[in-house]
Amino acid sequence: MSGMRYEFRVAGRLSLRAQQALEELTAVEVPTETVLYGTLVDDAQVHGVLARLQDLGLRVVSMQQCTSATTRRPPVREELSDQRSRASSAAMIAARRLFTSSLR
Repeated sequence: MSGMRYEFRVAGRLSLRAQQALEELTAVEVPTETVLYGTLVDDAQVHGVLARLQDLGLRVVSMQQCTSATTRRPPVREELSDQRSRASSAAMIAARRLFTSSLR
């Protein structure tokens, strides 16, 4: 089965019902939204996914057809890694401030 890879970003988290209705796509939660991605064989399947998203009451934030450059790895891995790194750095800074203020 050949096709094109697509990425859909929807606001919020998916319910179990929504996950089951969209089982042909992989879901990854990122802050404030869920990224769904997978290979779809034709325009009819793309429109079918969009119709299911609408039927489930989900708000589509963005949709894109991915190029070969964006399909080398899951589309959000770098974003998740950057967010974790920023959160870790912020936690370290906060801990240092707390520690140094307790020494005064």
